[in-house]
Amino acid sequence: KEKRMEIVHIRRKKLQEGYCLYLDYVSPIDGKRHKRYLNLHVNDRDKANTMKTMALANKYKQELETELLFPDEKLPLFVNYARSINEAELSPSTQLNRLTMIRVVENFDPNVNVGGINRIWMTKFIKYMSERGNSSGSISNRVSFIKGVLRHAYKDDLIFRIPDFADLCPKVVLKPRNFLTLDELKRLSEVSTCFEIYKKAFLFCCFTGLRWSDMQRLQYVNIRDGVISITMQKTKRFVQIPLTENAKAFLPPHKRSPFVFGEINKHSAFMNRLLKRLCREAKIYKKISFHCARHTFAVISLESCGNLYTVSQLMGHTTARATQVYAKCLLSDKIKALNTV
Repeated sequence: KEKRMEIVHIRRKKLQEGYCLYLDYVSPIDGKRHKRYLNLHVNDRDKANTMKTMALANKYKQELETELLFPDEKLPLFVNYARSINEAELSPSTQLNRLTMIRVVENFDPNVNVGGINRIWMTKFIKYMSERGNSSGSISNRVSFIKGVLRHAYKDDLIFRIPDFADLCPKVVLKPRNFLTLDELKRLSEVSTCFEIYKKAFLFCCFTGLRWSDMQRLQYVNIRDGVISITMQKTKRFVQIPLTENAKAFLPPHKRSPFVFGEINKHSAFMNRLLKRLCREAKIYKKISFHCARHTFAVISLESCGNLYTVSQLMGHTTARATQVYAKCLLSDKIKALNTV
């Protein structure tokens, strides 16, 4: 009989004691040789255990051979698999964003499975998003999301290689960050409104750098001796922010609720509409959203202390690179001022 050519081989790697086993195979996708470590170990002195381990390795080998020969038979659809990933630690807004990204993939190609996403597919997907008018930032975020799902699929042994999407995304163009000056903050604070607590929340965050999610979670127990101590929801980083006199001026008095801004609606859309109206009344002609409070805090802090590292720590940035964007905002503002002289 003619011997069947093996497409997957069981290999052994020498260790200090015994060997570890891995599968050696050539991928039909890229034609390159790959290794798949099995987390199995054998020792020639223990023959009984070696036989059991080799039987298990052969089982994994057969499964891999089946998936390489018939790649589409058992692989789940990408959209179904992405929805099945349980990310319990994510905030509700982040989970909502993930569902939006899944719907975009579903609208483009509902029948693609986790093994069908490669560079050619991704090139077509990026072109589809560009034609829809998505920004370079949105495209980059959605490609990163797909890569994250594929990393899960790799860990679950559904795919044997994470595709390379390098240089496919359009370059992300960082837009100038909108922020308010101290004079503009003063004018905004003088505008009367029946939604005073909303205005106070925004101005408080302009002097503390809190995000919308952290402002909503802020409790009076988080404030001790004039310092906010809180773990940020987005980055899970613990930060301590000293309260300046300006920040204290917008801190509501302690009421029955443990939350500082407990009266605020959970949705930021109303806040952003209100800010638009308040800015118009204060004769501030900038596109301001609630997140601009964080930009404002960064620029004001850099202007007052000039220490990039200190401001980076106050804002809970994982790297100082994220804070450098605000230093550029400050520089461009100074150039504008000089040009008016």
